[in-house]
Amino acid sequence: MPNSQVGSIIGKAGAKIKEMQELTGARVSVSESVLPASTERALSLSGTAEAVHKAVFDVCQKMMEVHWRLIKILLTLLCF
Repeated sequence: MPNSQVGSIIGKAGAKIKEMQELTGARVSVSESVLPASTERALSLSGTAEAVHKAVFDVCQKMMEVHWRLIKILLTLLCF
């Protein structure tokens, strides 16, 4: 996942990732450093198929929220 979006998954002091793990039942971890020659970090999910499915959905939803916030900011700046 893009390093710039890791904060939206981890949250302050890991609060969001802990909540995601509790709600989905999946184990979620994000690599400490970016991948070689990249600006992305590895995201790992493990657990039952249902738990991983829920976690994938949650991660994708959070990533989309970040994109929509950026689009709204850009539109605001362009319109004024």
